[in-house]
Amino acid sequence: MKIIHSIPCTDSLKAHICEIYNLDLGDFVLFHNTIGAAYLAESAMGKLVFKLSKQNMFDEGQRAAQICDYLRRDGLFVPEIIPTASGGLIAEIDFPEGIRCGQLFRHIDGEKPKKEDFAAIGALLGHFHNAMQNYPGDIPLKFDYNSVVNDLSEVLQCIDKNMADDFVCAAKYLWEKLENAPLGIIHGDFGEHNIIKTQSGNLALIDFDAVCRMPAIIDILIMCNRNAELGRADIEKMHGNINDLMAGYRAVYEDFVIDTDNLLRWLALRHFKRLADSILGVRDADPARAKMFLAMVHEWLIEWKKMEGIL
Repeated sequence: MKIIHSIPCTDSLKAHICEIYNLDLGDFVLFHNTIGAAYLAESAMGKLVFKLSKQNMFDEGQRAAQICDYLRRDGLFVPEIIPTASGGLIAEIDFPEGIRCGQLFRHIDGEKPKKEDFAAIGALLGHFHNAMQNYPGDIPLKFDYNSVVNDLSEVLQCIDKNMADDFVCAAKYLWEKLENAPLGIIHGDFGEHNIIKTQSGNLALIDFDAVCRMPAIIDILIMCNRNAELGRADIEKMHGNINDLMAGYRAVYEDFVIDTDNLLRWLALRHFKRLADSILGVRDADPARAKMFLAMVHEWLIEWKKMEGIL
């Protein structure tokens, strides 16, 4: 049997972290376990968070740590990485499935932002996009024909060929409409779940595993319509959210023009990428769940095609 993602013994992992970081940890509790695992730890330094990436996301975890360190040095409010005893940004930990990437941060106390924070969220996003223009490291390109069409086809074909063909046909249509859009470096998962509002009202940005080169509008749509809802009220709410967010964003990027003519197309492109990432995460371990999710999003595709006038 191939091990996809083993669950470590908490006590053993805690002991390993203490050794790697030369720290004494108190309570060490798992509090999040989806794409990766996150643990909350007590220490003499205060609360810490240990994030453990899956084995097949080692490069993303390592790059996320490098980006977080770069942004903090550039003045953005992001988590402070605790270096290993040898001065590294990450811990490399052996598991049955391979080496996994770990990162230790100072915990940031706070809550999710609210609707009234959208202008400040827009400014935060603008500062992130601005800072990443000068990032010296490599950032993967996720906006070319291969990423938009071929990667989607490869992930979906083994689940259900007929539904996969429908998605691939729509992806080709989207690529023809959007391929000339200007590129930037985006967060890739810019939602309220990755923003912390502190008691003092400051906004911190976290989790940089999905950073990639794509048009900036993708980050805006993730924040303003994360689940790609297509109801009339949902679309009106999305437009209102975009207006509020752009009020803060344009304080940083005064001349930025949002592609309002293609909003639903960008929404579909983002939704297809989310579909592929979700199915890739469960396809091998739970094929039935992958097919159920594909069927659910296929219903969304039919509704979107009606709105686009191509059904």
